[in-house]
Amino acid sequence: MRTRPIAAAFALALLASAALGAAEPRRTWIDEVRFHALHNLRLVGRNIEALATSVRRTMTGLKDDTAKTFTDITREGRRGVAAAGKALSQTSESAYRATHRTFSSIAREVTPGVGTRPEGVTPVGLAREVQSPILAPHFLRGHDILVAWHVDTGGRPVRVSHTLDDRLLLETTDSNLYSFEPRTGVLQWLYGLPAPSQSGYSADDSNIFLIVKDVYYEIDRMIGRPRRRNVLPFPASNPPTVLTKVFLVNSWERRVYALDRETRNREWAYVPEDNILGATPVSGEFLYAADVSGKLVAYSLVEKKPKWTYKAHDAFRVSPVILGDDVILPADDLFVHCVNRFGGLCRWKLPVQGPVTQPVWGEDDVVYFSANGDAFYAVSHKEGKLLWKCPNGGWPVAIGRENIYIQGAGREVWCLDRKTGQKRWAVPAQPFVHFVRNTVNDHIYLATDRGEVYALYLRGDHIEKKAQPPEKKPKAKVGEEHEPGAEPGPTEPSEPGAAPAVKRAEEAPKEAAPEPKAKAKGDEDEAPPAAEKKGDNDQAPPAKKEAPAWKSKAPEGEKPPGELEEEEEKAKGKGPDAPEKKAAEEEEK
Repeated sequence: MRTRPIAAAFALALLASAALGAAEPRRTWIDEVRFHALHNLRLVGRNIEALATSVRRTMTGLKDDTAKTFTDITREGRRGVAAAGKALSQTSESAYRATHRTFSSIAREVTPGVGTRPEGVTPVGLAREVQSPILAPHFLRGHDILVAWHVDTGGRPVRVSHTLDDRLLLETTDSNLYSFEPRTGVLQWLYGLPAPSQSGYSADDSNIFLIVKDVYYEIDRMIGRPRRRNVLPFPASNPPTVLTKVFLVNSWERRVYALDRETRNREWAYVPEDNILGATPVSGEFLYAADVSGKLVAYSLVEKKPKWTYKAHDAFRVSPVILGDDVILPADDLFVHCVNRFGGLCRWKLPVQGPVTQPVWGEDDVVYFSANGDAFYAVSHKEGKLLWKCPNGGWPVAIGRENIYIQGAGREVWCLDRKTGQKRWAVPAQPFVHFVRNTVNDHIYLATDRGEVYALYLRGDHIEKKAQPPEKKPKAKVGEEHEPGAEPGPTEPSEPGAAPAVKRAEEAPKEAAPEPKAKAKGDEDEAPPAAEKKGDNDQAPPAKKEAPAWKSKAPEGEKPPGELEEEEEKAKGKGPDAPEKKAAEEEEK
């Protein structure tokens, strides 16, 4: 009875499944064809999409490679063109310089004495005669001074001046830069600047460096032609410091920038605590920067970080000067500071009674500087001790062998003794208004407000800067002793073809020396037998060696140890007189 409900349920399930199967539509062959066609189309679309993506990637890579190739070719071409242009510029520059040097030498040979009349060799014309007490004939003759040369810059006053070993640089108010030969006044070149220069000049063996309207200039010091003009991306505050590959410039943005001289790319930058108004000298691996906050910092160019800091009581506004192992610079605290440049320790400080507005000058272990309204100072470099000072003295205008010439009060020129500071003479220099600071040579350069430039040569106090010839050893004379191991040379005749007046020692006849006697046993320390008496042309026997000082000292009444030893040697037959006694005994036998 129980199996009937189960069979009825199973039958109902079969009927339901059959009904569902009858309700689903059956797929025909058209449906199958449509299904397979759609499937294949989907596969083809996927393949085409993959192919298009691959082609797109290939074309993009080809485009990038082509652009890179053209960029490389263009860059290399630019480099090649730049290298060729640089080589051509150097060749033309060397040729121009050689031509300039040749014509200059020819001009000096053809027109001697051109320094006194520059109108024949310079385009600036002949200077007008200036009436001044320093140019009075009686003053010049009385102090052995000559007017070396005088020129006229065309009525333009001198604004800035700078002296180098081989040229005098004068910049006029119309921004013309003149280069004169300092001893003859010959105009070497003239270059027109676009505007007045900023903060002064610096130079090396080949170039003159300056900044004009925030543009860095490198001017060839031989021909006056700009080698480089680099526009600075910041306002400069001081003259540049030039190294081999980079140049250093301070910015009013409180930065010290190192820029590549070729590419103008910034290599590195140092950030001081405040602005820097003076130059930043470099010695060894250190850059020395003095800012207006009163800090002197030694910045390592290798490690790119400060190594030590020295603090003053007020601002530094003047360029530091490196003298030996020290950095010397004045500050607004009315002290001149001398700081060891390796450790930053203060060696000495000298108080002054006025501001020092220009860098100090050092020579022969003496540091010279001038304090405005106070005096001209001479200070010992090692100890910082005041050697002497001249009240109301200004900056040096020339240096001599025995004197220093400075600008005095009221537009005067003073002559001071270099050792004592005593004033030897003073002369008014009106109407000259510009005194060239000169610590290089023995010429005084003066300029008026009309552009007349005079050079006075201190003939009585001239400095000789010629190289000393090497010392020659005197030749040995005949009959004199020669150095051990040296052979005496023949005597040179006084006139060509003349016979020597004295024969050489080896040419003189010599007597036969006696044969030496065989040494006895125990006589290893015996002195060699004395030679017989020689002729006039023979060399004298060497002098006997004196006994040491300690052997000759003995108490009174006693013989010194040296004499006792000699007596013992004589008794044993080993003294210096023993060979003579033996020779005499043999002759008697």
